[in-house]
Amino acid sequence: MKNVYDGVVVLDEKGEAVVVRPHYFETLNKDLRYQLTPIGAPAPELYIADEVFENKFSIAGGKPHMKVSWQVTGTRNDPPMHRHRIQPETEKRPEHKGR
Repeated sequence: MKNVYDGVVVLDEKGEAVVVRPHYFETLNKDLRYQLTPIGAPAPELYIADEVFENKFSIAGGKPHMKVSWQVTGTRNDPPMHRHRIQPETEKRPEHKGR
């Protein structure tokens, strides 16, 4: 079970940005994955400077005032998810096996 967050940020004059997430972000998610896409020009030095801490993360290595599309995916880690975990595969009944 995954949560997907995305957006677009404009880097500052140093080619950096801080993306702030809601106060519940770290409580609700674990095992985060990051993706960055520069818009308008290549940015081979673009990277996640700081991973999520206190519900925000930092981007660096871009060109000044560049737009960057970002995506963060997290595995759900909230109490309702743990109580109602989805079972992705179930065993077929004997009469349905082979069909």
